[in-house]
Amino acid sequence: SASSWTPAKSIINFCNKNKLRSIYEIRGIWQMTKLSKLQYYKRNFDNESKKIYDNDDDNEIYCIKNATNTLFITDQVYNYYSKKIKIKNKIIFPNCLEIKNYTDPSKPINKNKFIIGYAGSIIFYEGILKTIESIDQIIKNKRVKMDIELHLVGDTSKIIREFKYMWNRDINHLFNKKFVKLYGAVSHDTVPEIIKTFDLYIIPRLDLPVTNVVSPIKPFEPMALKIPLLMSNCDALKDISKNGKNCMLFKKNSFKDFSDKVVDIVNNGYSQEILDNGYEFVQNERNWEKMIENISLRKILN
Repeated sequence: SASSWTPAKSIINFCNKNKLRSIYEIRGIWQMTKLSKLQYYKRNFDNESKKIYDNDDDNEIYCIKNATNTLFITDQVYNYYSKKIKIKNKIIFPNCLEIKNYTDPSKPINKNKFIIGYAGSIIFYEGILKTIESIDQIIKNKRVKMDIELHLVGDTSKIIREFKYMWNRDINHLFNKKFVKLYGAVSHDTVPEIIKTFDLYIIPRLDLPVTNVVSPIKPFEPMALKIPLLMSNCDALKDISKNGKNCMLFKKNSFKDFSDKVVDIVNNGYSQEILDNGYEFVQNERNWEKMIENISLRKILN
């Protein structure tokens, strides 16, 4: 059973009652997402919120204690819980990519403009609003040698509603800027073809509790297609990048550093060595087929 604890707890209890083995897989820490949301919107972490957070955390720990084995999505998730409880085995089972859908690495062929792109959930911790503001300033200050656009693949309605509810702020104008192109939500099968048109893929996650602990699949898609990738150096992302070996990084929450890196990439290009490193990393270390061979049910339960 995978996280959160809500469905897992009863399954683990059933297994123990019937002398069956169980595996609990922690793909995310949902209470940490709630905490990060409160922190982002600057609302107080009041006693009621703390009570809910602590209850969720206690139940996650219960599942870890009582499952036969636990898999962790990142070292950071393991480290978070290893400070709270003695864990029998350290098994990291990271996100991977189905490589067969990404077998044709190709370079973008945009001659007249430079396309910066993002595909995924457009929610508070992804840093998309700061990205729009930063690219707007790059264009206004004429810092780059060619026209640039920002292409966003994902549903913007949730964050628009959240800003209206939390801050009574209308952010529609940000998504309506001339240099922004919205694809909306698309089927995952179409994502590879869309991101092949990107000259630079960005993952500008903000510095929040959840972004430093949980990692997405997103970095592996541009890496598998040898598309230049720029990410914030949140802890989980920094590990994927191997400190800048597999892709370029900017300082988390520093959108000045983000802007400087974007300007440098647009004007001066991107290292072929880094592209090759990222490609090899995904092929060899973030390939579902190889990962499943390395971490089999037999090995886990033995």
